[in-house]
Amino acid sequence: MKKINLMTVAVLSFSVLTLASCQKESATTPASTSTTATSASSQTAKSSTTETAASEVVSNEMSLAEAIAIYQAEFPDSDITSLEYVEFAQNQFAYTIEGMDDQKEYGIRIDVATGEVNTLPEENLDADEVNGVERAAEKLDLTQLLTIAEVAKIAEEAAGGGHAVTFDLEQELGTTYWEVTVGEGRNSKQVKLHAQTGEILEVELDD
Repeated sequence: MKKINLMTVAVLSFSVLTLASCQKESATTPASTSTTATSASSQTAKSSTTETAASEVVSNEMSLAEAIAIYQAEFPDSDITSLEYVEFAQNQFAYTIEGMDDQKEYGIRIDVATGEVNTLPEENLDADEVNGVERAAEKLDLTQLLTIAEVAKIAEEAAGGGHAVTFDLEQELGTTYWEVTVGEGRNSKQVKLHAQTGEILEVELDD
């Protein structure tokens, strides 16, 4: 009888140890899953942060439309008569926008990187330019303009390579066009293209 009791105790002890081991493994598994989930959550958060940063970089590049809107908010009763986009330092650009109403000329300069806006001195029009005469003759057509990036690509291809460094939006005989300076080494070319369609109007080698 004593022998049977010892065997029973041994069996019970083995069962308890086995059950405890199973409970330990069961408790460890959720912890591992939780760690994995936390890691995945961390990776997602990191990815989200990276995407946001990339989006912010893109938004910081002021578009042509945004620059025009800034001028129009500053001088709502005038028309834009000239617009320049210039690389004033390596990879640093600024817009200079000028316009007029029936009596005066206005202008602003916008740093693309910082968004800083500087107002240029106002000037009175000459006697033969007032009352809308010069305004009507010089007014730019700002509808459906190509973007700066599109203009640069077209101009560089037309020049046979190089890097577009200055962009002047002008108007002549009712046609609004871009005149782009494309530099390559010590050489540069002037490329004129239609502001809305991108049609090449002229390519000229600078002296």
